[in-house]
Amino acid sequence: MSILDKFKKAFSQKDELKELREKIKTNPENPSLHQRLAERLVKRGEYSEAINEYYTAASLFDKSGFGLKAIAVLRQC
Repeated sequence: MSILDKFKKAFSQKDELKELREKIKTNPENPSLHQRLAERLVKRGEYSEAINEYYTAASLFDKSGFGLKAIAVLRQC
């Protein structure tokens, strides 16, 4: 992979994170958005922030009555 490809990939990941954060601002009670953001953060190596997002997603899933999904999300941590 060339330097240019790595550069493009880094910018596309930043745009994707920015887009997910904007979606979360408009719909903060959507656990799937928090889970997707956490997965993207793990790929970037930002583990502490990813864990916070996983916990938020699990909490929201649990509040919605999806306890098994909450457990599955916590296992991703």
